[in-house]
Amino acid sequence: MDPLAPPATSRIRLAERDLIHERFPFFAVVWIATSSVWLYTLASGEQPLLSWRAALATAAAELAILVPAARHIGRLPGALTTHAGVLGALGSLPLVWTVAASGTAAPLAVLMPVLAAFMLAPPLFFAWSWRFELGLMLAVTLPATVWMMVVRPASGVALRDLLVVFGSMTVLGTALAARVSRELALRLARREQEEESRRALAESREAQLESEERFRVAFHRAPIGMSMVGADGMFLQVNAAFARMLGRTTDEMVGTSVDDFIDPEDQPLAHEHRREVLSGNVESVETVMRLRHRDGHVVLARVTRSMVRDRDGTPSHMIGQIEDVTERRRAEEALRTSLDELRRSEEQLRLLAQRQVRVREEERRRLGFDLHDDVCQELVGTGIMVESVRGRLHATDPESSQKLARVGRHLNDLGEHLRLVARELRPMLLHDLGLEDSVRSLAAGMSTTIRITTRVPTPIPRLGEEIETAVYRIVQEAISNALRHAHADEVVVTLAASDGVLRAEVRDDGRGFDAKARQREALGLVSMEERALAVGGKLQVVSSPGRGTTVVLTCPLIRSVPRPAA
Repeated sequence: MDPLAPPATSRIRLAERDLIHERFPFFAVVWIATSSVWLYTLASGEQPLLSWRAALATAAAELAILVPAARHIGRLPGALTTHAGVLGALGSLPLVWTVAASGTAAPLAVLMPVLAAFMLAPPLFFAWSWRFELGLMLAVTLPATVWMMVVRPASGVALRDLLVVFGSMTVLGTALAARVSRELALRLARREQEEESRRALAESREAQLESEERFRVAFHRAPIGMSMVGADGMFLQVNAAFARMLGRTTDEMVGTSVDDFIDPEDQPLAHEHRREVLSGNVESVETVMRLRHRDGHVVLARVTRSMVRDRDGTPSHMIGQIEDVTERRRAEEALRTSLDELRRSEEQLRLLAQRQVRVREEERRRLGFDLHDDVCQELVGTGIMVESVRGRLHATDPESSQKLARVGRHLNDLGEHLRLVARELRPMLLHDLGLEDSVRSLAAGMSTTIRITTRVPTPIPRLGEEIETAVYRIVQEAISNALRHAHADEVVVTLAASDGVLRAEVRDDGRGFDAKARQREALGLVSMEERALAVGGKLQVVSSPGRGTTVVLTCPLIRSVPRPAA
């Protein structure tokens, strides 16, 4: 958009109105003075062209028109009203001169200078548009033509002469008005542009001062350290927080070198970062470096340097933000050490739990072998001896023989029960069939009084012996707890493997219990948690009175490593 484009028409009309209000009294005075001289000249002399009566009447008519107009023009409310009032006042003055000149048979040379002044003076005085000038032309020429050709035909003025003179003055006056109006619009546009530029400059300066004041306040009141460093590495400004951080005052630090406060080992890195920022390659850089306190101890600080450019874009200086992270680093180090110790403790606890589980499994296997190979065999031997005695007494003492038969049957039932216990103490199916089939067999064997359903949505591969044993024992313990304590109608066992994680879930619809208030002395739950910990897993028990119990085990899915053939 052209900055010198003419302003809106409404603003031009208002400018014309203000110009008319300002200049019309001066125009009235000049016109009355000039007209008075002209009337005196025409009415005096050896051969007067106007009578004194016509001259005085003309002067009186002009005063009657111009003086009230000059008093009231400034009070008119709008631009159009002002223009209409001026055109009416000026349009009546040529009629006065026409009447005066034609009334005394004055030649056209007497009237034309006056009419020319009426046509050419207003656009120069008031700088209005060609449309208003054309309106004034019509207001002047039409009454003059009608008066001289119709009312006073004896004046002897030819119509052709009038048309030539009036047409020339109309063209000249309209062109002059267009030129002056264009200059007014350009001046108005230039003035508005200058005012806008001054206003924008003032606002810019005010905004700059306000921004500088806000920056100054924020800089000095910032809770973290702030510094302004020149290209030579000297402190230009520092805030109180930064000075306190190093046990100094702001006056001590301003004007000194940054290197005076940086640990010698970190100074090369600080120089490199300052060169990078001032070269314009990076806008900011952040690092952690050691600063020296007044009393000699080291302050670990996170320093962020940002570049500030001049108005022409040249790197000028740097703004630094300094945050004391000494205590934070110490806390982080202490936390990291505690976490490492916690991990070591957890690993030791896991190894201990794994060892306890392994020892317990070995003891169960040994006990299972002892029951199967020793106790069960001795029971079989005892049963054989009882049967032998019963056979001898069968003929002589039938009653005792029947009692011994019942003893033999009890011994056989006891032997079968001990064999089942021995097999559970060392689950051979787990070794032969794997976890999935072993759990199915376990659920089928324990489905005596309630329904136990096994769901395996994804195939379970062969896993490491320790993991398979731990999962099997946890499922076995969870089902046993449901049978003994939950009074459930149904138990659902789910095994699933995905994303390297094995999930075993045992859910029953029994009476449940308050899991948050359960006793740590509950050996079954403690045993399950130890087994989960031993294989690096996590056991979760979800239960509430009347809502059943869900036991969930998640552990790493570690496949078994096939043993090499002998």
